[in-house]
Amino acid sequence: MWNEKYKDNILTFNNPRDCFAIAQLMLGQSLNTEDKSDWDAAADLLIEQNDLLQGRVMDEVFNKMGGGNAAIAPYYAGDYYTMLADNPDLAFAYPKEGFNIFVDSMCVPTGVQNYDAAMMFINFMCEPAVALANAEYICYTSPNTEVANNPEYSYYKDEILYPSDDLIKNAQYFHDFDSEIREYYESLWEKVLIS
Repeated sequence: MWNEKYKDNILTFNNPRDCFAIAQLMLGQSLNTEDKSDWDAAADLLIEQNDLLQGRVMDEVFNKMGGGNAAIAPYYAGDYYTMLADNPDLAFAYPKEGFNIFVDSMCVPTGVQNYDAAMMFINFMCEPAVALANAEYICYTSPNTEVANNPEYSYYKDEILYPSDDLIKNAQYFHDFDSEIREYYESLWEKVLIS
């Protein structure tokens, strides 16, 4: 991601939390550090990368990587399979420095007008056949053991979606920050973007 050999062929995230995480992992920091000097060091590393980047992207990564218009991009593991369908020359790797583990969730807002219907929908999505169809469609890890342990599941024992303990030993979860730290890294992000 900082190799000059790939200048103008490197994409990275266009959001501060994910982008800072890459720099933090390279620096050996916790993804949940509250030490502002850690955030400063990560921002400096991201600024160093600016001249090498083709761009900062989010969903644009699908067209860029699927079309072979960039060489390197960090992105979410499940989306790799979506891009692979468009470009069989793509490869996936977990960085040795580590990565974050993320969890998508189905949530019911406290002010929902029809709580029972919301719960019925979530229960429906947890039905083994429905959960399997959903996991096959979105290409993401399923927490449903009826899916994960199903030999008919396309991603059964898949090392990308279900990495081994050895692969995830350096993985970290994002924690929420208080407003002071959030505002601090968001102000650093603005500096990264204009530098």
